[in-house]
Amino acid sequence: MFLNQFLAPLISAHLLRGSTSGYQPYNYYLLAMQKWCDTDYQIHGLWPQYNSTSWPEYCPGDAYHDVTDPVLYDEMMENWDNCNSPPSSLWEHEYTRHLTCIEQMYPGKYTEESLFQLTIDLFTSIDVSKYCNGKVSDCYACFDLQFNEIPCPA
Repeated sequence: MFLNQFLAPLISAHLLRGSTSGYQPYNYYLLAMQKWCDTDYQIHGLWPQYNSTSWPEYCPGDAYHDVTDPVLYDEMMENWDNCNSPPSSLWEHEYTRHLTCIEQMYPGKYTEESLFQLTIDLFTSIDVSKYCNGKVSDCYACFDLQFNEIPCPA
């Protein structure tokens, strides 16, 4: 009884959000931005979304590797550094939890480093104040599957 009443809904919710079984194509991307260090917003992550309350996560993919491209590394330190722990721990988390799902939807099209670069390119191409003006810590921009800016679904 306990399993059916309490755990089954939790297990079902996890499957919908993206366990490795039953993968579904997603509908758009959410670029999460956050004030990590000071008054400037930086990247939190690029997240595939089914809708505003569900998303794929922890999709099968290659294991995380430290960024080796020195130019990309410098860009990541400038735009995607949480200031509280080694930045690679945040990058590994974001890659493993979210970016692997982009790799899964487009097999062979993206690498870990190309997805990091794509995320930085999206972040640096938008007017961050348009999305974050007046926000305390977190804000979001949304993109369609071709990476065109769109209003974030409610």
